Amino acid sequence: MKKEPERKAGKDRKASEREAGKDRRKEHYAEGSFLAEKLADLFYPPRCPLCAGVLPPLPRLRRECSWQELVCDSCAKELPWIREPVCKKCGRPLEDDREEEEYCAQCARTERPYVEGRGVFSYRGALRRSVLQMKYYNRREWLTFFAAAMTPHAVDAAVRRGVRTIVPVPCSRKKKRQRGYDQSVLLAKQLSDRSGIRMCADSLIRTRDTRALSGLGMRERRENLEGAFTVLHAERLEEPVLLTDDIFTTGSTLEECCAALGRAGIREIYFLVLCIA
Repeated sequence: MKKEPERKAGKDRKASEREAGKDRRKEHYAEGSFLAEKLADLFYPPRCPLCAGVLPPLPRLRRECSWQELVCDSCAKELPWIREPVCKKCGRPLEDDREEEEYCAQCARTERPYVEGRGVFSYRGALRRSVLQMKYYNRREWLTFFAAAMTPHAVDAAVRRGVRTIVPVPCSRKKKRQRGYDQSVLLAKQLSDRSGIRMCADSLIRTRDTRALSGLGMRERRENLEGAFTVLHAERLEEPVLLTDDIFTTGSTLEECCAALGRAGIREIYFLVLCIA
């Protein structure tokens, strides 16, 4: 009878050793990643995403740094944060004549397919140039700062609204071929890693390429985007979902994504964008 407790103790000990081994491998991997990044920094030092000036040595891996550590002190003071009062529906800053209202003029007269949305920055100045460099000049390293700035809002959505899944708005196949990457998916991946919210990037997809939206009016944008998205494997999307993108202009793209999600039975939708134009 004594052998049974001994066998159980032996199994427990082996399980503890396996877990300890996993922890040591994680530590070695993290240490190796840190050393590799620090070595790379000698040749390609971290730079401020707004002015491109060289930053002081970072105290940890970039993916673990706060937004304050990823931007120079001078540019940090000039960041165009979106602050209250904002529209309680789309998150756009309210005009002076509507500061006492809950909604912007457009949301007050239009029913939205999402519950609530928020943006982090106004799309202007050095921040606008930084986003354009990221999208069109392969400055993907700026995404680390963007994700760090968005993370508190994502965590807040998870805590207040119970958000379970991050869903990036996919760019067109043509743009992905031209750039070699989908910036929205890369941004969502970093946001997921930082916030701990699961990301699902293969359910909401584009069914066709669309014309460039710049220069199009509201009606033309909607016609251009109609039916451009669909949802595959809707069972992978745990509600509430958080749509994420880099720039919110008229909201036409997000609304068409919401329509596709709605057709798939997804009802509780929020969104978070880096910038509101």
